[in-house]
Amino acid sequence: EVADGDGDGVITLEEFVEVMEKSAGPRGLGMLPQVGSVEAVAAARAHIAAGRQVLQEMLEAGVRVSLVTMNALVDTCVDAASLGPSGENGDVACVHACVRDALAILRLAKANGITPNARSYNALVRLWAVAAGAGMGDAAIEKALEVVEEMRKGGVPPDCVVFNTVLHACARAAFAGNGGGVARALGIIERIRAAGLRPDSVSFTTVINAARHEGTPEAVTLAYTIFQKMPPASRVPQTYTVMIHALAKVGRATE
Repeated sequence: EVADGDGDGVITLEEFVEVMEKSAGPRGLGMLPQVGSVEAVAAARAHIAAGRQVLQEMLEAGVRVSLVTMNALVDTCVDAASLGPSGENGDVACVHACVRDALAILRLAKANGITPNARSYNALVRLWAVAAGAGMGDAAIEKALEVVEEMRKGGVPPDCVVFNTVLHACARAAFAGNGGGVARALGIIERIRAAGLRPDSVSFTTVINAARHEGTPEAVTLAYTIFQKMPPASRVPQTYTVMIHALAKVGRATE
């Protein structure tokens, strides 16, 4: 009824697209709680709880559950954490609740002989990255690194993707003014190399972004040095964009 613009009883594709564009999606129509609210997180966690219950019933009935299913549910925990009162940076209480949800899901997986993989661990690191931007700062970065260590001990070699997620935590913490920053990010780069991996364009772009959010002349100068040393082939459009924004932030836009 909401989308039936001409009242002819038939909702055409054009009518549906028009109303969704005007409303900015289901949340604008009141079908879901608004992002940036405790209610949105509560609604998301209610769906997660229902999913956990279904998984429990499946396992009790002897139904084989794949790691793909478990990971999908853990991913929803990350999405839920990002719905909190501080927009995309989440909210500490909300993030903690979602971390507990994710850990409970992974415990259930392990108890039933399902071994977490790189994606499972990366989802936990993503949760701590949200927490880093929600006020936990360096404490959340440490939690993320603990997950990386647990990953290694569990026989799952950390890859560049998971380390890049830790780098995002450094950038988010700097944006929130609560730790992180370029020096901390460079420490993660060293961990990447120590693991026998090669930092990629995402790695260095995120380091520069951490400097941008830190916003001091010293941080930006260090980031610019890193940028200049990067092989041109490893620079992506976002690398240039972030570097330009960082320089502009300290009055060096003409460079």
